[in-house]
Amino acid sequence: MSGKAIKVLLIEDNLRDARILCDMLSQEFEVEHADCLLEGLKYLAKGGIDVILLDLFLPESKGLPTFVKVQSKAPKLPIVILSGLDDEAIAIEAVQKGAQEYLVKRHLNIHLLPRSLNYAIDHKWMEEKLKEKVAELEKFTEIAVVRELKMAEMEKEIESLKGEN
Repeated sequence: MSGKAIKVLLIEDNLRDARILCDMLSQEFEVEHADCLLEGLKYLAKGGIDVILLDLFLPESKGLPTFVKVQSKAPKLPIVILSGLDDEAIAIEAVQKGAQEYLVKRHLNIHLLPRSLNYAIDHKWMEEKLKEKVAELEKFTEIAVVRELKMAEMEKEIESLKGEN
């Protein structure tokens, strides 16, 4: 991220867990902590966040709807879900909905968490670039199809003019 500190928004209501996570990240990242969804959304509105570390179970929002709310406010930011639940079905659904990763709190360590956040940032950046390239290709394909239709139209016109002569 071009020499500047990577800014993580940690949305976690458990203050003990938040302190542990901030300690794990303090060497490599600048961490902003929000202890509820509303506060987290306010941080997002200010901008400057590079990656979101999101607890799925907050006082005012529980489960995947929490992720969906955050993603709707920050669709271009990578979101890493953090959960106390080791639930494969929820993890798969979260990733299918666009989460970059699903981490289980009890499996975290000082090496895994920073690596996961860096991976999420890189993966989301590549995903966005791929979307841009696909959009470019679709535009060029559309132009090519229009050009082909016009050429076919012109050929029919030429044939009809030849038939008149």
